[in-house]
Amino acid sequence: MSGAKSASCGMQCSDEAVLLNSADGKIVHLFNLSTYKRIPGALPYTTVMTHDGQRGFVSLWNASAVAELDLVKGTVRQLISLRKPAAPLCGRIASDGVAAEP
Repeated sequence: MSGAKSASCGMQCSDEAVLLNSADGKIVHLFNLSTYKRIPGALPYTTVMTHDGQRGFVSLWNASAVAELDLVKGTVRQLISLRKPAAPLCGRIASDGVAAEP
């Protein structure tokens, strides 16, 4: 968006991210970030944009991935897979219910 101020945000409950025109609040682009059949599944969490406003990145908490967005074309360029955790929580839970060392 040359010359215009914009903001991006992830919408957790709909598995989408939006690029907003900050002057009027209108949606410039809507990005579908679904990675599962059920929504919400990917759970977009944090968004950042490059200084030139060309690309954006959205962390997908439940998908263990980062979506790279083309903010000019309004497309998802790629999903960057991250190493999946050994356990879905911060630590592993042993069979006796006690937290185990990772």
